[in-house]
Amino acid sequence: MTDASGIIADAVGTAIDSKIAKALGVDQQTMPCEYMGEDSEGKAWVLLPGADSVTPVRRSSVEASAGDTVSVTIRDGRAVIDSNISNPSAGVASVQVVDEKAESAAQMAASATNYAESAYRSASAAYDSMNEAKQSAAIALETANGIAATAQEAKESANAASQSASDAHQSAQYAAYGLSEVEKVVGTVNWIAEHGYYFPTEDTSIVSGKNYYTRTDTYFPTEDEEVVETKTYYEYDPETETYSAVTPVGDEDPSEEGWYELSTVYTYVFDPDESRLSEYYEFAVDESVQNYLQSHIMQTDYGLDLMFDGTSDRVHIGTVNGQHERGVYMYRGGVLVGKYGSSAVIGDERSAHISIGIVDDKPHIGLWANSQLEVAYVSGQELHIDRTVVISSMRVGDWQWTKMPSGNLRLQWIGSEE
Repeated sequence: MTDASGIIADAVGTAIDSKIAKALGVDQQTMPCEYMGEDSEGKAWVLLPGADSVTPVRRSSVEASAGDTVSVTIRDGRAVIDSNISNPSAGVASVQVVDEKAESAAQMAASATNYAESAYRSASAAYDSMNEAKQSAAIALETANGIAATAQEAKESANAASQSASDAHQSAQYAAYGLSEVEKVVGTVNWIAEHGYYFPTEDTSIVSGKNYYTRTDTYFPTEDEEVVETKTYYEYDPETETYSAVTPVGDEDPSEEGWYELSTVYTYVFDPDESRLSEYYEFAVDESVQNYLQSHIMQTDYGLDLMFDGTSDRVHIGTVNGQHERGVYMYRGGVLVGKYGSSAVIGDERSAHISIGIVDDKPHIGLWANSQLEVAYVSGQELHIDRTVVISSMRVGDWQWTKMPSGNLRLQWIGSEE
C-alpha cells in the first residue's frame, strides 16, 4: 500500500529542491489557478498565477464554477483542467507517483495537496464516528438504572468523547491549513519560474558548478478560433521549410488559416560537452526574484524555510534543529501544526492531534486527546475507540439498540439492507 505521507514529503521536497520549475526543462507544467467560467460562445478560461490576462482551456470532464481554484496542465502551449481543488467531489484527477526525475515539480506538489485533502477527509470521518459513539454510550448510561459507579463512568466517557470530537474538529482545521501552505509553495515556485529568463551562454569553456540548458522549438497547429492578442502566430513555408511570424488582420480565424504556435522547451544538460558549448543557454532571474528569495526563503543547517506573512506562517523542509526525521513541517505563530514525513501529524503534538503512518506494517490513523492518550484509531479495516457514549441508537449488523421514550433499552432485528 502506498505511503501517502511519504509521497507528500517527496513531492513538496522535489518542488523546492528543483529551485525553479522551468529550470528542469520539462515539456509540461501543472499549476493551480482561478477558473473564470465560460464566455458567451461556450469557451472556458482560466487566470494563471502572475498573468495579466486570461488563458483559454480545453474542455474536460472536470466540473468547475467561476471562482473555483483548479489545477491545469500546460503542455505544448495548451492548457487542460486536471482537477477542481476547491471542490474535489466535482472531479479530482488521479494522483500519479513519479520518480526523482519527475517531469513536473508542480505536478508532484499537486499530488501533495491531494494527499493533504485525503488526510482532511479522514479527520472528518473520525469526527463523524465519534458523534455516533456518543449516541451509543447514552444508552449504556440509561441502562445503568441507578448504579452510581457505572453511571459516573459513563458520564466521564461522554465527556471524554465530547472533548475528543472537539479535538478532531480542531485537527481537521489544522489539516486544511496545511493544505493551504502546500498551495502557497506551489504558487511561489511558479512565480519564480515566470520571472526568470534564458540567454545564450558566452562561456568559452565549461564552468564547474554552472547549469547549462539546451533549447528545443516545437511548432504545433493552433486550436484558437479567434486571435489572442498576447500570442504570436506563425505560417509554414513548405518550399523553404521555415516558419515566419504573421500579423493578424481583422477577424481572422487562426485555426482556419492554418497558423501555428511555438512551444520552446529548455532542457538541463547533465553532462555538458565543451564542443557544443555554443549551443547552450543559461538561466537567470530578475531583481524582483532575488529580493523575494532574500525576504522569504532562508537556508539553514537543517533545511529550507519558506516564510509567509513575516514569520507567523512558515513551511520548513528538512529536520527540526537536527533532532527529528527529514520531512515537511508547518508552523503557525511559531507553533508546529502539521508534519509530513515517513509519518504525518496534523495538529500540535503537545495536545490534540491526528497521526497518520504505518504501524506493524499496516496503515494507521490515530486520534489523540493529548500527547499521551490515543482515544481512537483506525488500523486496517477496524476502528478502535477507547470509550464511547451513544445518545439514542446503535446498530450492530442486522440488530439495532434503541433508547425508548420510557428510558428502557430495546434490541430489535431490523434485517439486512441488501
